[in-house]
Amino acid sequence: MAGTTESWTEEFKVTSENLLNEIKRLIEEGTARHIVIKDEQGNVKHEFPLAFGVAGVLLMPVFAAIAGLAVIASDYTIAVRHEKTVESEAAPEPPPPAAPEAKA
Repeated sequence: MAGTTESWTEEFKVTSENLLNEIKRLIEEGTARHIVIKDEQGNVKHEFPLAFGVAGVLLMPVFAAIAGLAVIASDYTIAVRHEKTVESEAAPEPPPPAAPEAKA
């Protein structure tokens, strides 16, 4: 089987109260590969890439930074790039050529 990677980006607004929970949800979803947090004026406040299988312990510094951001402003925009590998079926192999019939 061969796989292709689908990639898409979404952007949405969240309040400071929901910022950390939304980031955690995106990470748990498993398809987020890059997250950018912007303030109300569109300035990038925090940006971080995500790798496959990132453990929560490794993200503790990121969560702490996001919690600090939530205190500063009231609304944020989260831009997230997702990637997902889609398995595709290989084309079936053609049947072998028929053996010639033996004449009796």
